[in-house]
Amino acid sequence: FLSAQGPSLSIPTHTPRRPPFNSASDAFQLHPDVQTLVWNDPKAENVSKVAWARWRDNPDSSDAEARAIEDLTACLAKRPPMRAKDQAETHARLGAVYAKRKEYQSAEKHLGASCAKAPDNHHAWLQLGELYRETNRDEMAMRAFTKCAEIDERCGGAYRAMAQMFEKHGQTSRAMAMYDKMDPNDPRVLKRKDEILLKCALRLQRAFRGHKARKQNAFKGGGARQVARNYGERAPLRDPDGDKARSIQHWSPYDRVGVVN
Repeated sequence: FLSAQGPSLSIPTHTPRRPPFNSASDAFQLHPDVQTLVWNDPKAENVSKVAWARWRDNPDSSDAEARAIEDLTACLAKRPPMRAKDQAETHARLGAVYAKRKEYQSAEKHLGASCAKAPDNHHAWLQLGELYRETNRDEMAMRAFTKCAEIDERCGGAYRAMAQMFEKHGQTSRAMAMYDKMDPNDPRVLKRKDEILLKCALRLQRAFRGHKARKQNAFKGGGARQVARNYGERAPLRDPDGDKARSIQHWSPYDRVGVVN
């Protein structure tokens, strides 16, 4: 039937199929010359995406940083303004660029604006927390990381940052609680937890040996009541089988149940 209508069309199976562009940044990655087309687009959010993608391709270049700041600032000044979500994304991008340049005051300004315009954007809260942490404002950083974890319970970056800050301040148990909330199969998490547990075990071992040495010295030079008062143990003063006083060195916990050494 088909041959009677004309020659059949055959589609070669080896023709590569590319996924559709999801955003201007994806298009820029595949075709760098598309930036000319997007730059003429009246939508400032597309320009913001291209400027961000261009900077991420070369983040160590000072020229790229200056151009990204210029382009992203122009996007925020464009009228009519972008949607609040797009403005928040652009502020976060500007904050990241300024933070890379260690211009923390400008970075904090834009990251704070991003969190204000999109309070549910956990990436902005994570970046803001890292900024506070970098500038030694641990309490504010902890609040930002906590907010990030509340928005996205799977944000491992926030848990890792909080765990490191707890370790810094000597709060090992809280640090372990943060590591427990991360991916249990992550080798970095497992390694760090092993290091913490080993450090705690060595510290406990040293404390136990010191306690044991002090206790032995107390047995040699102190009275039974003093040992009981300092170490919370009830040492018998008399042999339960007779009136002869027992030496404190021969005391055993079994004496409590009537067993004599």
